[in-house]
Amino acid sequence: MPNPPQRRTPTPEEAVHRVRTLPAIDLTDLAALLGVSLSTVNRQARDEALPVPCFRIGQRWCVPSAPVAALLHLGDLAAV
Repeated sequence: MPNPPQRRTPTPEEAVHRVRTLPAIDLTDLAALLGVSLSTVNRQARDEALPVPCFRIGQRWCVPSAPVAALLHLGDLAAV
């Protein structure tokens, strides 16, 4: 059975766009925004050490966009 295609690492600009347009992002976007590796963000999520709340849905981690926008001073999400 072939391996499923892996999602490429987003650019910070792509991640900012998703923060501004989606109610939640995944850890790949958060890693791009924080400028750290995905493995670092995965470890911090597992250890509950991220600077924003996150939660799991099955095997997937979700991060609400509003706290990320506030952390990064991205402005009012309602204005987008």
